[in-house]
Amino acid sequence: MLMRPFGTHGRKGSRMRPWSASKDWLASLAGDVAGGSAHRLMRVARRIGGFGHRAVTRDDARVVLGLLRDMDLAETGQATTTETNVARILGMPGIDLREDSRILLDPQGRPVGFATLERLDERRYVRATLGIDLTHARRVADDLLAWVEQQARMGARTHRWSEAAAVTWQLPGAIAEPALLHRGWTAVQRFSHLVAELTEPPVRPSSPPGTSVEAASDDAGQRQVHATLEAAFAGTWDHHLKEASQFLRDEQAATGHDPDLWYLAKCEGVPAAAVIARQLPDQDGWIGWVGTRTAHRGRGLAKLLLQTAFSDLYRRGTTRISLDVDNATGALRLYEAVGMQATYQADQWRYTTVPRLS
Repeated sequence: MLMRPFGTHGRKGSRMRPWSASKDWLASLAGDVAGGSAHRLMRVARRIGGFGHRAVTRDDARVVLGLLRDMDLAETGQATTTETNVARILGMPGIDLREDSRILLDPQGRPVGFATLERLDERRYVRATLGIDLTHARRVADDLLAWVEQQARMGARTHRWSEAAAVTWQLPGAIAEPALLHRGWTAVQRFSHLVAELTEPPVRPSSPPGTSVEAASDDAGQRQVHATLEAAFAGTWDHHLKEASQFLRDEQAATGHDPDLWYLAKCEGVPAAAVIARQLPDQDGWIGWVGTRTAHRGRGLAKLLLQTAFSDLYRRGTTRISLDVDNATGALRLYEAVGMQATYQADQWRYTTVPRLS
């Protein structure tokens, strides 16, 4: 059984990565914009296609929130994006907003769209989060996508790759879809966001004979989790091997990282399946990884680990647990069996580019 995050617990499950940011700057969201610094920002904005542009700053959090909530309403009928989601988007580990973001401004200086990038060099692609003003939707989407494509192309040239890609996650029928299709992007995979609402304490399962469940809280245990997940995902679509040290650094930087929520199932003492769970700052739970080695599938190990994680999270005060899953894995039945329900789906759109020779 396989599951890995396609985005990670941000806006619509498809527009975010983990963050490590306080809410201090959220308490004064409109600082620069409301004050005279808005004029200074306009002076550094360049003009393209009728829009000015500059880098996003954390002082743009309210603007980003407004754009995403307007998109929510247009696409789903509900404004679901929260301040926490925005903090994750603007506080992704490794992001440098000066280089990895763009906000578009109309002639009056009003923000009409933004994009942020996560540069995943090990996968040879950039992952984009987009916010689009409904009034100028097609033009804004087109300009932002052109910038995202340019950044992917520059990455390929810098690293001397034969090609690179840009990806973004959007809901079916998204506002950006006409521009994506026009520019040659392709929807390559569909994912589901699932949620379990815990109304009573989950029953902590007992392990079958010959099977044990262990907390992988120390370094040796976490390295076994890494090795188990790498073996489980080997050869699957869009999976790229990470060395243990890099994997552990990335997971430790994730929001809600807690080594006590790493689990390993063993069969006759041999690592067979693993789960990584997290408790987010708002107390929600998140399942980051689920994987079972091929030789041990069909034994209910993933279900056993999920039920264990659910029980531990509930004891910590968590009553809502979410995850994202690639529909092509056939794992939906597993998650339904532990009480999860799909709340929405999202498509991964991909654009492949080759570097331009200078």
